[in-house]
Amino acid sequence: MDRQAFWKRISETTAVIALLWYVIYLAVAIYVERALFADGANFFVDLLSKNQIWLVADDPKHIRLLVNTLNQFPASLALEFGVESIRTLRILFGTGLFLTPLLIYALCFLLSKRASDFRVFFIAVASLVTCAMPSDIFILNQAFTALALVWVLFHYLLLEIKLRWFDWCLIALVSLVLFRSHESLIVWGGILLAGAVAVLWFGKDTMFSKQKRHVMVIGVIGLAQVLFVAYWQLTHPVDQQTSAFLQLIKLAMPAELWSGNTRISVLTVCLLLLTGIFGLLDSLFTKTSRAREISCFIIFVLSIGYLFTTGLFSLLSHDLTNPFREYSYRFLITFGSAGWMVLAILMVLVNVSPSWQVSYRLVIVLSFGLISASTWQMSNNWQWNIFRSAAIQSLHMTHLSVVNPVSVRKNLADAGNEQVFKYRWNWAWPVFGMSLQEDGRVIKLFQPEGYEEYFHPPQKIPFIPMSGGNFGSQGKGIFTMDQFKTIEGVSL
Repeated sequence: MDRQAFWKRISETTAVIALLWYVIYLAVAIYVERALFADGANFFVDLLSKNQIWLVADDPKHIRLLVNTLNQFPASLALEFGVESIRTLRILFGTGLFLTPLLIYALCFLLSKRASDFRVFFIAVASLVTCAMPSDIFILNQAFTALALVWVLFHYLLLEIKLRWFDWCLIALVSLVLFRSHESLIVWGGILLAGAVAVLWFGKDTMFSKQKRHVMVIGVIGLAQVLFVAYWQLTHPVDQQTSAFLQLIKLAMPAELWSGNTRISVLTVCLLLLTGIFGLLDSLFTKTSRAREISCFIIFVLSIGYLFTTGLFSLLSHDLTNPFREYSYRFLITFGSAGWMVLAILMVLVNVSPSWQVSYRLVIVLSFGLISASTWQMSNNWQWNIFRSAAIQSLHMTHLSVVNPVSVRKNLADAGNEQVFKYRWNWAWPVFGMSLQEDGRVIKLFQPEGYEEYFHPPQKIPFIPMSGGNFGSQGKGIFTMDQFKTIEGVSL
């Protein structure tokens, strides 16, 4: 086997393994109902508490309605057909959140295959691994799906694809959803506009040629999205949330990024960069010594090994994961991915085409980055399942209607797993407990840690409009409080 065939086989094998491991992680996350983490339980209960023509849980002050509709489609469709099994609906709720971005990236792959150019797709996956997956613990975040949809437009913008009628329909549909997807479009839309201008100005076809019509359309869409998001932010009460989000940027300090699962992102980016640099240096030398080849290969293997073990250690030590910290790194989706988008534009305009040696090694590095990031998330799956099981046990063991979360901590401590209590979300205890009910009859509730002014069941529960109560009821839905009876005291 010659060198090219060897590296090709290695790169293809690692890519397939990485994809399979990523899909396994997603399937396990759906099965253990990790979509209920933090605000996920709140959205799930909200979805099941409604009685409308088409059910969707959404915070009306945010711009994210259409992405919420897309993500919740499996659960909403099941509700329309009369499914009332809470377990089934939990699985379908998680299916929409975890698999929708994957399906969109699969569409990007097909577009790259049509163009016989996978450079933009590679950068999109790099964005997913290094910027999105660090905050995968909070899969409810609408930015995951919005990011994948934006990459669809970048594929149409930068690749040489002969457009057909269904491509125009797809561009229109994706653009429509993006208008009500996520605040990040104020950044990404600007990059789409800049990319369109650059392609029109520096591209090989004339600016107003027939082949550039879709580029002009995408540029106008990018500008419209920037203006629409800016208008929305100025006319809706989101100042506090926006300020809190922007303050997370302070976590981008090097010492912070080297902690937790963002170390995987740093290592992946550094290895991709070094692989490209070494590939460039190799092209400058007419002769390559055997000793230098062997030394570079050893360094490459050791670096890949370090990247892989960073994720592996999270399975061996539960102290490495930090759900709240990982939740806070959602700002990387907005700003980190913007850097990858700019890189994609530059790479296509400058027509950077790595040699086969560099291409195969880049695929290997990114594949191991995906494997390591997925392994870290498998650790989150494992620990979340332990936490969820302890919560279910606490609900089953007590005879009281209002259950103190301390009982969950006690169950975990008795089993030697107290450290996974870190997966709790203080205010979301009541809706988390409701999500774990066997059916829609709410019999027991966890009390929140704090937020007492919002907790007066059955009339008032943070922060859900409940049926039969005075907290903005929108209809009975599936959950009912008819059998809930407040009992003095709480379960300890």
